[in-house]
Amino acid sequence: MSGSRASEKRRYSTKHIPRVECGNLKFASFDIKETEKEKVMHPIRRQRLFLVVFIVVTASIAVGLLSFALRENINLFYPPSDIVSGEAPVGVRIRAGGMVLGGSLERASDSLFMSFQITDGEADVEVHYTGILPDLFAEGEAAVVMGELDQQGIFMASEVLAKHDENYTPPEVADAMEAAHQRASDNAPSTDES
Repeated sequence: MSGSRASEKRRYSTKHIPRVECGNLKFASFDIKETEKEKVMHPIRRQRLFLVVFIVVTASIAVGLLSFALRENINLFYPPSDIVSGEAPVGVRIRAGGMVLGGSLERASDSLFMSFQITDGEADVEVHYTGILPDLFAEGEAAVVMGELDQQGIFMASEVLAKHDENYTPPEVADAMEAAHQRASDNAPSTDES
């Protein structure tokens, strides 16, 4: 016998080979002795395992922190008709936009507080704001407000954005106005005289 076969025999020596009978079939079961080398993980394999675990844990932490940061900074846009219908969340930072109703702007004489209403042609929302309005803010023009909706349905704005050009309307406001006009024309009674 060669040296490798002898060591192989020693390595896989059996303690016993009992016969197990199952019906007409006879099976032999083997009890193979494990060597000490097989019980220990190879150092390179262990290093790779630690590296993979480290990468998975680090990536999970990064994704968690990123999603938390984005959740805090997302500002969803709601037109006035969605706010009035109750679709907008209360106490969450959102954006709303529409046209400023003519004659709705009221300024306090002793502070920077003011209130006005914005509309999408279908519904009106009252907005309260304390601060300096943009130069291009005017009644009958488009505006976007950022802030929170309170329990009474009043939008407490922390920032007011006005259009920056006389021909420009913010895309969100234009889309909301167009959708409101479409809904209004769909709900209008037909004037067919047949």
